[in-house]
Order: sequence, then C-alpha cells, then structure tokens
Amino acid sequence: TFFDSHVQAEESFSYMLRRTLMRPRDLLRFLKQSVNVAVNRGHVKVTERDILQAEGTSSEDQLQEIFFELRDVSPDCSDVLYAFIGCPVTLTSEMAKKFLSIAGVSEDRADHVLELLFWFGFLGVLDAEGEERYAYQFQHGVKRMLTGVPTPFRCVIQPAFRRALGCTEN
Repeated sequence: TFFDSHVQAEESFSYMLRRTLMRPRDLLRFLKQSVNVAVNRGHVKVTERDILQAEGTSSEDQLQEIFFELRDVSPDCSDVLYAFIGCPVTLTSEMAKKFLSIAGVSEDRADHVLELLFWFGFLGVLDAEGEERYAYQFQHGVKRMLTGVPTPFRCVIQPAFRRALGCTEN
C-alpha cells in the first residue's frame, strides 16, 4: 500500500532487507530514509526510485556504523573497509587478502582480519550453488558458515555496503 511492490524485479521488502545486516535498526533506518526521500519528492507512495535513492544513504550509514564497530573491537583494522572501494562484488579469498594488504594488513594477520570481516557481516562467501552466505545467518559462527563451501572460497561484499563502496558487478 505504501511502497512500490518491486525494486529491480525483486520484492521491495526483500530488496531492502537484503541490504541490511539483519538488524531491526538497519531496516528501520532504510525504511525511514525511503519515506523521507518520497516525502521530499512529494510522493504519496514510496517508489522504486525513492528506495534506490535512499539505498545510497543507508549504505553510507551502515558502512560508517560497521567502521566504528570494527574500530572498537580491533582499532588497527578499522580502515581496512575502505581498501575495498571500487572492488568487484565477488572476489577470491586471495583477492580479498590483496585488498587487506593494500590497507596495510600484514600477511600473517590477513586470515584473522578476513575472519573479522566475515564475523561482522561485511564479507560473506558463495556456497557450492552460488548462494551468498553471511555469518549472521549462522549466529555469527564463521566456521559453520564456511562448512561445505568449496575451497578456495569466493568472498562477496554484503549488499548493504556495495553502494557506499562503489563495488562493481562481476
């Protein structure tokens, strides 16, 4: 009733939910931003274009939020997120480690930092069927998330961060 039913051929609620870390506050923020865009444009209904516009702001907010969360847990790793600016959405684990290296992460710490990025939901992996998996789907159990995933595994940037980072489709 209040939102267009679809965004880019995906049901609008699913589209918005996939671009969160499955935290209620993330979804509520995205919904509020979408409504604000619609209101500012004089729309009585939130359109697909309103949602796409709000996605950019939501993505920036979530990137900033995860930056602070990562900084609190591992202050020396907080800037690694910005090494992924302009990266492909899907990358090999070796490519991900190369981006970490660009951010100044030593080779001996790369696996630890990669695991942190999985745990926070910034990165996920592709399973054998090509479906995206994120740690929050496994109660943040990174080892469980990686179970049954082909090796070497392929990493994927969580949709919540793709717009803010300007990720490119493969």
